[in-house]
Amino acid sequence: MASFLRITLFLIISQFGFAQIQGDIRVYINNKIANFPSEDEFFNVPSENDLLIWEQGINEIFEDKIALANNTLNQLNYQIIRYKDTVFQKEYFVIEEFESQNKYWGTFILNFNACRRLIIQCPHPKHDTNTGSQGIYCFQKLNALAYFVSGIHRCQGHDFSPCSGTTKTCSTESNPFKDSDNAHTSQSVFQRLTTILNDKWNQPTFIQLHGFGKKESDPYLILSNGTKFTPEDDILPLFQENLLNQDSLLTSKIAHLDDWNRLIGRTNVQGRALNATENPCLDYATSVEGNFIHLEQERTKMRKDSVGWNKLYNALSQTFKCDPFLSNSTIQDNNIILVTPNPNYGIFTIDGIDINLIIIYNSFGQKIKTIHSQNEIYLPKSGIYYIKIITSIEKYYKTVVVL
Repeated sequence: MASFLRITLFLIISQFGFAQIQGDIRVYINNKIANFPSEDEFFNVPSENDLLIWEQGINEIFEDKIALANNTLNQLNYQIIRYKDTVFQKEYFVIEEFESQNKYWGTFILNFNACRRLIIQCPHPKHDTNTGSQGIYCFQKLNALAYFVSGIHRCQGHDFSPCSGTTKTCSTESNPFKDSDNAHTSQSVFQRLTTILNDKWNQPTFIQLHGFGKKESDPYLILSNGTKFTPEDDILPLFQENLLNQDSLLTSKIAHLDDWNRLIGRTNVQGRALNATENPCLDYATSVEGNFIHLEQERTKMRKDSVGWNKLYNALSQTFKCDPFLSNSTIQDNNIILVTPNPNYGIFTIDGIDINLIIIYNSFGQKIKTIHSQNEIYLPKSGIYYIKIITSIEKYYKTVVVL
């Protein structure tokens, strides 16, 4: 059976330039977490050249050059899998290390058919029990943009991280974080992909799942944005309300609103970077952007099993509404469909090959115009419009701004 699978996979790779698999994405990821590297394996810190190759491969994915991106990432012992989730009938790009691992950088899923501008990160899937499984559960049901999970235990590093902050997690004494701890080292593909996606997807919300041992004085949930500052658009109070509505026994604190200082993610390098810190490895954030959520969770109420995971899913789904007009072609399709000029003053054209239908929606999701030709389009009112372009082989989505 194994040899048959290898032969089949080889034929798929030969035909498309990358592998294609189908199944339940939750099962696929949970198997990876269950088969984490043994304790005698160690994180391989990527070189700066490794990170440049990684960035090149990600850019090629966004340029819809998947086979080329796969070849690029193969240099790092990584590959791209086009995964068809048969549970929700979705297709993802899974970026994973080959079966013979030596990097242990993690597994990453990109969803170009998402309806929520959410990226779910699980840097400590083993130490913070069940957060990896909780994360993929929510990712799948939320139809989120991306999912990150580390590839090795946070303590399995050869050296200490050069980044600021200390912990007793890996020993009885307080020491710097290990270089294998993706939440506390900036020299990682976990960090590099965070900054790439933040830029390419125009500051989506990153929610990072953590777990902690609750002291008597602690709440069940600690929410923070990685700083003690209040952002202009603060989503945490609404998220907190939606969480507490799931369970009347839950208690919580928001770091910047409740003057709470324990476990608030100020040394988290993803949070520092997303909050525009010039040196996220060493410096605390001095400002806040509002698109990073650091969520610490007690185990029994939230992380134990799917009952708790569903509380998180419900709260997230109520806080971040599904946007049916979020591009299901977030890969840059600039060479396929062109909207010019954009922004404009109400007159623009849409150019592409074999366009059959153009449907225009206003910012409330109401259909306002259907067009069967590619002539000049006129929209008299200023605002944001969502446009669905249907060709003979694909659907594309564009956002147009009329000034």
